[in-house]
Amino acid sequence: MSERPPDIRLLGIRKAFGDHVVFDGLNLVFPGGTTTALTGSSGCGKTTLLRLIAHLETPDTGTITGVHQGDIAYAFQEPRLFPQLTAFDNAVCVMQDPKQKDFVHTLFREAGLETAKMLYPSQLSGGMRQRLSVLRALASGRKLILLDEPVKELDAETAGLLRGIIRRHTAGHTVIWVTHDEKDIACAETTITL
Repeated sequence: MSERPPDIRLLGIRKAFGDHVVFDGLNLVFPGGTTTALTGSSGCGKTTLLRLIAHLETPDTGTITGVHQGDIAYAFQEPRLFPQLTAFDNAVCVMQDPKQKDFVHTLFREAGLETAKMLYPSQLSGGMRQRLSVLRALASGRKLILLDEPVKELDAETAGLLRGIIRRHTAGHTVIWVTHDEKDIACAETTITL
């Protein structure tokens, strides 16, 4: 049985952009190996917090522990796909273990994207690109998965489908899921409100 990922601890975090202070003295713990819903009003700093955890931003003061930079998968609010790669190649190019391609085929089948494997991002609808972005994060094999409102732009049926895929394939991972949606929050073991 694999070892439980460490808790992610933020201690005394301050982050400001110019005169705008986002956090000042923020202390949080995200339990390792569980899914945490990160909620709060628009503009309260949820995406900034994900970016700090992912080392895409640096705190002005304070420390973040329990995060290994090479073990992070991030599904951004807007799909950031490689335009020159097919949908399938977008998913497998981030995999830690290239032998796990069968898992990627399973994800495509579950997400209803089987017929889109050889298409390029420009040939996909917005909803398909969003699903692919989440599949890529899941396919990566990384133990920390950051999801920034991954089902926000999807219709109710597709959002439900993607929630199920996320739940099925993140056991033992640390997942931080930014959301406002009660159905997303119901997928999490813990909730933190900023």
